Amino acid sequence: METFAVKIADIVPQKMMVHIEKLETKINTLEKQMSNIQGENEKLHLKVDNLEQFSKRNQLRVFGVPESNNGNLKEILQGIFENKMEVNGSQLEYCYRLGPYNKEAKYPRPILATFIDAQQRNLIFNNKKKLKGSKIAITEELTKTRYDLLISAKDKIGKENVWTSGGNIYTRIIGKKFRIRNIEDLNQIN
Repeated sequence: METFAVKIADIVPQKMMVHIEKLETKINTLEKQMSNIQGENEKLHLKVDNLEQFSKRNQLRVFGVPESNNGNLKEILQGIFENKMEVNGSQLEYCYRLGPYNKEAKYPRPILATFIDAQQRNLIFNNKKKLKGSKIAITEELTKTRYDLLISAKDKIGKENVWTSGGNIYTRIIGKKFRIRNIEDLNQIN
């Protein structure tokens, strides 16, 4: 009887070890697959963000234009571009205010302006400095991911040291220009 119990005591741990080794192999395989899937997911997320930003290449956000029921919003914007910025505004395809109207709001709703081509949009964007001193400001239309990254960069580095161009986020540190593509890039900046 003792020999039978000893044999069972020897067999059970061996069987358990074989089973544990199989499970460890399976876990390692699954971990590698998960790591590959995470890498692919990050690449796809970046690709979608790039495509979404490309679709916004003809758009700008305009802040500070007072709300009124008098006049056509497109004509008002074209007037601002032509009179205050000295840029032809005829390439403005369409525009509309973002968000619902709230008469108690402290600031007017921003305007999303879409231009016929990116060249005209860039001309307007590059002349936005002519609006300095007015309550009107112009920014690029960014994806949610890039907008959140821009806010994080401004918080970390300072508003005056961070800007956008062509849908990309940049900073200048010690006279050198850096592009911030993701949160990892931002975290590497001291």
